[in-house]
Amino acid sequence: MSLALIEAAGLKSKVVHIEHSNHVCDNSVSQNNEMKTSAAGLVSRFGYSASVIFDYQSQGTTATANFIAAINASTASDPLWIVAAGPMETVWRALNGAQASKRQYVYVVSHSKWNQNHADCGANNSHTWANMKSNFPEPFYVEACNQTGTPCPASSDNNPNLLPDQNTCNGDNDWESPSSKWAWLQNSSDPDLAWLYTRDKSDGSGTVDVSDAGMTYFIITGGPLNGGDKRAGWAKAKALLENPVGGGGGGDTQAPTTPGAVSASSITQTGVTLSWAGSTDNVGVTGYEVFQNNTLAATVTGTSATLTNLTCNTAYTFKVRAKDAAGNNSAFTANTSITTAVCDTQTCATVRTQAESFTAQSGTKIEENSRLAFINNGDWADYSVNVPCTGTYTFVVRVATEKAGGTLTLKKGATNLGSVAVTTTGSWTTWVNKTVSVTLTEGVQTLRLQFTGSGTGFLYNVDWFEFEKQAAAARKGVATQTVQQSIRLFPNPVENTLTIEGWTKDSSFEIFNIQGRFIKAGTQPTINVSDLQKGMYILRYAGQAYKFIKE
Repeated sequence: MSLALIEAAGLKSKVVHIEHSNHVCDNSVSQNNEMKTSAAGLVSRFGYSASVIFDYQSQGTTATANFIAAINASTASDPLWIVAAGPMETVWRALNGAQASKRQYVYVVSHSKWNQNHADCGANNSHTWANMKSNFPEPFYVEACNQTGTPCPASSDNNPNLLPDQNTCNGDNDWESPSSKWAWLQNSSDPDLAWLYTRDKSDGSGTVDVSDAGMTYFIITGGPLNGGDKRAGWAKAKALLENPVGGGGGGDTQAPTTPGAVSASSITQTGVTLSWAGSTDNVGVTGYEVFQNNTLAATVTGTSATLTNLTCNTAYTFKVRAKDAAGNNSAFTANTSITTAVCDTQTCATVRTQAESFTAQSGTKIEENSRLAFINNGDWADYSVNVPCTGTYTFVVRVATEKAGGTLTLKKGATNLGSVAVTTTGSWTTWVNKTVSVTLTEGVQTLRLQFTGSGTGFLYNVDWFEFEKQAAAARKGVATQTVQQSIRLFPNPVENTLTIEGWTKDSSFEIFNIQGRFIKAGTQPTINVSDLQKGMYILRYAGQAYKFIKE
């Protein structure tokens, strides 16, 4: 059923991997033969390529290799969607063998607690959903919000990481429903659909169970980021199968609804971030087109876009429309107008960077009070820093140690920009500022703090660092202004409520997951994060990025 729906939605060419008989410790010959019959029908009746279909019982190694290749081929603009319709072992194996940098472009969808927890192969071959999420935190996971067979509350539908059990999400209209609901399929004049019923027919209990197809329908109608239908069932399957995209009966001619009003944020001299509420569609929204001054500027699958390469102090208009797999376009949103930041009037301001807001690090840890600690000789941390002006700066770093200390070096690539000597301050919380003059170039760049020392044990703690512009190198005709933003997130790690210390009036924040996907935004310094999954997140505030950990 799942693959028939994909074919009807016009997405068959997107399928790169199909595997069956993948209960790796179950060698049931009768079940394997049934699966082979279904696989053959996919080829002869629905036109799938036999090259993407694998019998895991006899082709396990080849299947895993193809699965890994599919993950490694995924990109931000062409992600891989995995319908996890069985035990998780084979998915785990593929993620384990794939490039770590590619896993961030993978979406894994499950609707069944049984599938997620099923493990019958011993310790080495029984990886569950929990193992997968722990071992590979990079993918976007959509998991069952309830125990198998237990209805899931409608309130969970707003959580993109949860999916109701598709057996029990819609009463008699479920994907698992009385055989009488599927008589249209059994009696279809289309021989391929009638054949499909023979593969999905009742097991003698009086019901037809094609619940895994609910995950597929959820994905093709938008998935977790574009309002995918979490509570469909036999009636919507009938509508799609009897009116396929590009097929007889005129195909899909219904356009998506118009997206919500476009809002603009993070407006700079050269860029802007746009966001809008998602559209709906009878089959599924596949993406959004963003127009800049009536010219197509970007195509995205989510409900936000960041545009760059704009001109400073210039007016722009933007509008958005949705599209579906059949090529139907929605109406445009109303124009949203902005003017980019004024050219060359920014001051060479000092913006403080918190030590825990690194983009990458080796060896260090973030203490509960949001400082970088447990630093040993050879450790380092990288930061994305937006330098406002080219010239000479005073590099200021706040440190503390009860040990002998060591040396802290600022680097850009292989170049040492400057170093400070850190000596004992009396305790791990007695803070002093160390300074050195450095030369920086304008723009966003990666700078590294390199930590060295010859003593035993930890070297020192780091609270924050900043660059104070030296007036002689300020832009001609522009006074140097120092803006010190002492921003701290606490508690960090956090369970329920996160607070931004140093908040200023009329500010706003945005939260993204570690893959850069937008999670939420707000205009208050106290943030409810109880609905977030465990893991690391990025909070953007006042042009800077701060990391926090959700427990």
